[in-house]
Amino acid sequence: MNRKFDPSMIAKRVPKAVLKRTQENYDEHMMSLHDSFNEAVAHYRKPSQELTLAFLSGDFREYIPSAYLPEYLDFEKYPHYTF
Repeated sequence: MNRKFDPSMIAKRVPKAVLKRTQENYDEHMMSLHDSFNEAVAHYRKPSQELTLAFLSGDFREYIPSAYLPEYLDFEKYPHYTF
């Protein structure tokens, strides 16, 4: 299996440290895209409020839509979890 991380897998702008760690997790540790991104965000020191809320809810659909089934990308039918 020959797979490579492509930065275009992340649809929304994120800090370079999150992007780099996601790539490392995906390529070197063979983690899924969702797990790679989740771990990278968890270890980032200063996430934005929006990224923090996405992390706390486990809902990264806006950031990595390719990791989700297309029917769950309908935000009207499946809204974001709010705290």
